[in-house]
Amino acid sequence: MGNGDIKYFEKALISNENLNLFDPAEFRWEWSAQKKTVKKEQLPALHGYHIHTGEKWWAWHGRGENQLHFSGEKNWWPHADATDGFSFPWPSKSASLSSMSELADLLLNK
Repeated sequence: MGNGDIKYFEKALISNENLNLFDPAEFRWEWSAQKKTVKKEQLPALHGYHIHTGEKWWAWHGRGENQLHFSGEKNWWPHADATDGFSFPWPSKSASLSSMSELADLLLNK
């Protein structure tokens, strides 16, 4: 990878045997400080930090917006040298409908 190729992969996240997507013990939660900007007021959000890396993975904006932002998805991506999934070249120009259909067939019938 790293040469402009696209890598397709799938990863099972939950199963009937294990319905927990994340281990709650791996996260700490903190309210952010309220901010005032020229255009609008930003209400505090509840941030979820991954304990082992210190990275923010979550932000819940529940006061007025009720939105959950997940920014930790990059931690699910395979390493560049991983052998699961498959790679294909990025189209050099706009893709035709038939080439997109061929790509969909590859993905669905892998």
